[in-house]
Amino acid sequence: MRPWKPRTDEEGRGFAVVAGEVRALAQRASVAAKEIKELIVVPSGRVQAGAEQAALVNTNMERVSKAIGQLSDVVGKISAASDEQRRGVAQIHEAITQIDDVTQQNAALVEQATAAAQSLREQAGTMKQDVGLFPSAAA
Repeated sequence: MRPWKPRTDEEGRGFAVVAGEVRALAQRASVAAKEIKELIVVPSGRVQAGAEQAALVNTNMERVSKAIGQLSDVVGKISAASDEQRRGVAQIHEAITQIDDVTQQNAALVEQATAAAQSLREQAGTMKQDVGLFPSAAA
């Protein structure tokens, strides 16, 4: 069996070399796996942060949308109130116009009454003079 020993030693050294290479390769693979893990973890954290930011943006957009809806309701109420006020102002304007018409009619009636009173005064004066022309029974 001795003749095989040199060959075994040679194979042992070859095996040791291969084993060393395998070990070095395993170490490089381990380092590469750690680097890959870091490359995956860092973007994963960024993805998580991005997802959180997107959720926050979504929440804020929902709030903005709700606020816009509320603002739209308020604007609608203001518009309805403005229409009601416009109708009220139109009614007031119509009432003032009617009051003005009645006031003008009253002024015309006052002028007519004044003229009639003046005419009656003149007629009374004339009648008084005419009555004075008749002899009185006491005289």
